[in-house]
Amino acid sequence: MSRAFLLGAGATRARYGNAPLSNDFLEKLMRKHVGLFNSIEKSLHGHVDKNNPLDEMNIEKVMTLAYTLEEENKNALLQCVYSAIYELLAETTESTEEHIYTYLTGKRMTEPPLLRTLLVDKKRLTRDDFFMTLNYDLYLDREIISVNGGINYGLNEGYRQVNSGREYSAYRIPVSSDGLYPVYHLHGSLNWENTLNGHKIIIYPGAIRPLYNGEETNLCLMPPGIKELSPILKVIWENAEHKLLKSDELIIIGCSLNPEDKKLIDLIRTFRDKKGINKIKIIHYIPGLSGEEYTDLTFENIIGVGYKGYGHGFNLNGPSRNTPGAIKFIFS
Repeated sequence: MSRAFLLGAGATRARYGNAPLSNDFLEKLMRKHVGLFNSIEKSLHGHVDKNNPLDEMNIEKVMTLAYTLEEENKNALLQCVYSAIYELLAETTESTEEHIYTYLTGKRMTEPPLLRTLLVDKKRLTRDDFFMTLNYDLYLDREIISVNGGINYGLNEGYRQVNSGREYSAYRIPVSSDGLYPVYHLHGSLNWENTLNGHKIIIYPGAIRPLYNGEETNLCLMPPGIKELSPILKVIWENAEHKLLKSDELIIIGCSLNPEDKKLIDLIRTFRDKKGINKIKIIHYIPGLSGEEYTDLTFENIIGVGYKGYGHGFNLNGPSRNTPGAIKFIFS
C-alpha cells in the first residue's frame, strides 16, 4: 500500500490558527502590514476599486493577474506580493531559520499536531508514501526533518544546490534524493532560492527574505494555474505525477482545489480515472464552512461523487479527538 498526500493551506491553518488562507490573505495583510498592502494596491491601479476592494481579493488570483500585466508592472507587483507572502507566512507559521532551529533543538508541542502524529506512525506509513504540498510555508518540512533528520524534496540530481556558504546559519538541513516521505512543493517554497535562471535552487534552513534585481525575485514561488512553469518546478511536477499515478490512494488534507490550478485538477482526475474515485480520501478543514458545504462547493463539482470524506477536520483549536479521528480515517 502506497499513499500520496496532498496538503493545502487548511493543513497549516489547523496547526496555526492565524495562518492565512488564499481568500483572507490580503485582509490579514491589511491589518498586520499596511505598507505592503498599500504597495500591492498601488501596483494594481485600475484593477481595484470600491466595488472590488483589495482586502476581499484572493492572493492567488492577484499573483496570477501579475503575469498578465506589462513587464514593469508585473515585476513591481510580484516584488510586493512575494514580500507580503514572506512576512505573513514566516511570522504566522514559524518558518524562519530561527523558529525552525529552536524547534528542532528542543521545543516540543504539548499536543502533537496531525502531521507529527502521522509521521511517527512508521508501522503504517511506508517508504513509498510521499507528500505533495501547495503551501509555501515550512510547517510540513520542519515536521519531516524533525522525524527523519533530513528531507527529500523529490528533485533529480543536478537540479538542486544545497547552500553551504552561509556562515551565520545555525545549522544545515540534510537534503537528499532518497529517504522517507519525499515532499514535492508544487508551487515552490519559502526556503528555495532561484539560481541559474531557475534551473537550480539553493535550499536554506528557513524562510528567506525576497530580493529583487529588477527582472526577477530570488524566491522560487509560482501561483497556481501559471502556464509556463520554471524548469525546477517542471521537474518537481513530473516526478510528483510519476509517483502519484503509481500510488494506491490519494489523501487530500485541507485543500480547496483552486479551479485555476488546472494542471493539478487534471492530475487528480487522471488518478481518479486510473485508480477509481473511491481511492481518494479528503479531510476537510476550512473555517466557516462545514464539511458538507465544502464538499458541495468544490470536490463534487471538480472530481465527482464517490470519494471518501472526513468532515470533522483536524483543528487543534477544537476538540482533541479530531486528530486521532483523522489518523484513523487515513489508515482505514
